[in-house]
Amino acid sequence: MFKLGVSYTRKQIHAQVRGSIQSYLPHIGGRVVAACLRLDTNPEAPNVILAGMGDDIEHAAELLCAQHVPVPTFLKRDTGKWEYKGEFEVERWSQKAADVAEKARESGRADISRVIFMTPTRASTSIMPTDQMASHEIQTEAPVGRNIWIFGNPDKSELGFPMPGHLTQFIKDDVFDKGKGRYHHTLNRNADVIVLSRDGLAYGHFDIDDKVKPDDADHKAYPPVKCVYLVRKSTLYNSSVPLSSLANPNIHFGHRMTEEEFRDLQRLAGGTTENHNFPSLPQSPLELERVLREVQRRLGQSDFKKRLIFVYNARCAVSGCDAVEALEAAHIAPYSVSASNDPSNGLLLRADIHTLFDRNLIGIDPESLTVAVGTVLKKTSYCDLHGKQLALPADPAARPNAQALGERWQRFSTR
Repeated sequence: MFKLGVSYTRKQIHAQVRGSIQSYLPHIGGRVVAACLRLDTNPEAPNVILAGMGDDIEHAAELLCAQHVPVPTFLKRDTGKWEYKGEFEVERWSQKAADVAEKARESGRADISRVIFMTPTRASTSIMPTDQMASHEIQTEAPVGRNIWIFGNPDKSELGFPMPGHLTQFIKDDVFDKGKGRYHHTLNRNADVIVLSRDGLAYGHFDIDDKVKPDDADHKAYPPVKCVYLVRKSTLYNSSVPLSSLANPNIHFGHRMTEEEFRDLQRLAGGTTENHNFPSLPQSPLELERVLREVQRRLGQSDFKKRLIFVYNARCAVSGCDAVEALEAAHIAPYSVSASNDPSNGLLLRADIHTLFDRNLIGIDPESLTVAVGTVLKKTSYCDLHGKQLALPADPAARPNAQALGERWQRFSTR
């Protein structure tokens, strides 16, 4: 049994999860069972793992990136002391030369083979041995307070912030004047507040109303976008704040802040300038009608997801994933066509499966209600979903609409 914040020896960890007692990613039968990380080689752990070189090391990293199961994660604090930080899973990974070079420069390491971005799943109070995980429900603690995250905004042209001044201008005005209150990012988090940082400095924060799935315009504006955050209020700090100056020196981008840490950040900001998203109404009646339809759609989307979470018991209808943060409300018949947010026009899907469903790379056979995987995915890990029975709500009225499924199946079959 592992408890958050408690330190263990490698022998104690090994006794629970097994695998190699020396490996930083011990694994059994093709599955990584833990992550044991040193801060001198992984300075942003547990949020970022810098995989080294060598057959065994690279093989372990490859296994971790291929699996969809979170792992208990530990940080080395002293000789024989590995602090348990909770369960983390892979959010994304990269072997791009630019990403590897950036992390090599930041960490001072020259042996990085890939960069693995991790995200916390549930704050575990206990982790059972590997052979019991499948049948034992892990106890969890509910997060306390608002979801306050620090997001990085590095010097990359596609982000639109080649210089720090561009970031401050974005926070001050452009998020509303040019971005229409839509903040694009590759991180998908349930966020109430997002602190915007760059090169270890915090420049301001956004108060968030909601997050939505990117549309075509969002992908055009920022192709790698994974999530769009709807900004209610932007706050620019009078002075940028070094994250290292906070009371907790381990804060960095990707970190979820406590309310106390956030107050400490505000104190060091030396005052703020706020800007609210109060757009003027269009003069044209047709444009006003369009805006009101969009407002109605956004308001309905949040309620739509809540209803799907309820009827599907907070589990993905295809994969069974029960991490609510990773689940999204998918329309069977597009809302732009059907204007329907009825649960029978929806499926609760894991975010990646939602994307593939929208692109008609995964389909649902309306006769058998089984999952079909498109040809381009047949040689990927998604092939395991082919033929899987779709999970259905207990309420017959909430089950997928047969006609909508049939029309969607036709688009999938003729793709």
